[in-house]
Amino acid sequence: MASIAQREADRTRIEHLDARISQSNLDLDTLSAAQHERKLLKKRLAEYTYPVHTLPYEIVAHIFGHFLPVYPLCPPAFGPLAPTTLAQICHRWREIALETPTLWRAISLYIKVNGPAQYRRNGLRCLETWLRLSKSCPLSICLQGMTSNHPENLVPFMVAISSECARWEYLTIGLAMKYRPFQECACGMLRSLRIRANWWDQGWTPVDAPNLRTVVVDVDEFHSGPPPHLPWAQLTTLHLHCIAPPHFMAILHNAVSLVHCKVTILARAGLETNAAQINATPLVLLHLQTLLVKDASISAGAPIGWFSLATFPVLRRLQVPRWLLEPDPAATLLALVSRSGYSLQQLYIPDSCVNLRNACRAALPVCRRW
Repeated sequence: MASIAQREADRTRIEHLDARISQSNLDLDTLSAAQHERKLLKKRLAEYTYPVHTLPYEIVAHIFGHFLPVYPLCPPAFGPLAPTTLAQICHRWREIALETPTLWRAISLYIKVNGPAQYRRNGLRCLETWLRLSKSCPLSICLQGMTSNHPENLVPFMVAISSECARWEYLTIGLAMKYRPFQECACGMLRSLRIRANWWDQGWTPVDAPNLRTVVVDVDEFHSGPPPHLPWAQLTTLHLHCIAPPHFMAILHNAVSLVHCKVTILARAGLETNAAQINATPLVLLHLQTLLVKDASISAGAPIGWFSLATFPVLRRLQVPRWLLEPDPAATLLALVSRSGYSLQQLYIPDSCVNLRNACRAALPVCRRW
C-alpha cells in the first residue's frame, strides 16, 4: 500500500509531467514517454484504496447517523448540514446514504407560500423524496410557513405527509388551520404534536392517536370557538398559548394524566371568567408536577376563584400571576398548598407584593423562588 508521502510524490510528479507535456518543443519520443509515465502514475493513484473505504457498510451508516442532530430533532433540508451532503462525497457514500432510512426520517421544511412557485415545487419534491427514502421508519416532521395568505399552496404538502400518517411520531406544523390535517388519519405512532396556527377550525375531527402524550398549541389570534378535538385525558405534557378561560378550565377537567402544563390565558370581554360559574366541580390532578400560567390580557377583568377548587397532590413547580389568586392571593395560595399536601418546591408570582411574599415565606420556608 502506497504511503501518504509516496502518493504526494506521485501527484507532484504528475504536475511536473503535465507542465512538460504542455511544451511545444518536445520531440515525439520524449512526449510519448512523459504521457506513458503520467498514465502509470494516474493508474497507481486510482488503485489506491483509502482506509475509510474499507469500513463495512454498517459502520459507515452508523457514523453517518452521528452527522445529524439527535432524533427527533430535524436537520436542515438543504445546505452543508443536511444528509444530502453525505451523498455528494463519492459514489460509495452516496449509495450508503440513500440506502440508510434513518438518515431521512427527520424532515424540516419552511414553506414560503407567497414565494415563487418553483420554490414550492422544489420543497415538495424534497419532502416526497425524503418520505420515500425513510421507508418504514417512524417520522419526525416539521413543516412551517405562512399561516394566513394563500393556504391553498400548502395543500400538496399536507397531502404528502398525510399519506404517511401511520408513521408520524413527532409532528410540528405551522400551517393555516383552514386545512384540517387529521381528517381520516390514524396516527398510531404519534407521540408529540405541535401546532402553530392563526385560528381554531371548529371543523376538526377527533385525533386518532392512542400514544399521543405531548401537545403544544400556539395561535396567533384568539378564536372564541372550542379548541381542536384532542385526546386530553391521555396527555402528560400540554402547552397552550392564547386560550379563553372557559376552554382552559374544560381542558383541565379532562386532562387527568397531566404532569407538566404551561398556558397563556387570554381573557376578553364577553367570556366568563368566574371559575365557579364555568365549572363548579372540584379539580383534582393527581399527577401534575409543573403548572406555569401566564396572562396575555386582563381587559375583561381578573378571573375569579381559579384555584379555590383545585388540588394538585404532587405539584412541585408553580408560576401564576397574582390576579389569578384574587380576591385574597395569600389565602388562596396557602389553601391550595395545604390541600395539595405541601409538596410545592418552587414558586414564582411575577407581580407579587411584599405582603404576599412575606406570607409565602412564612408558610413555605422550604419553597424557593426561581
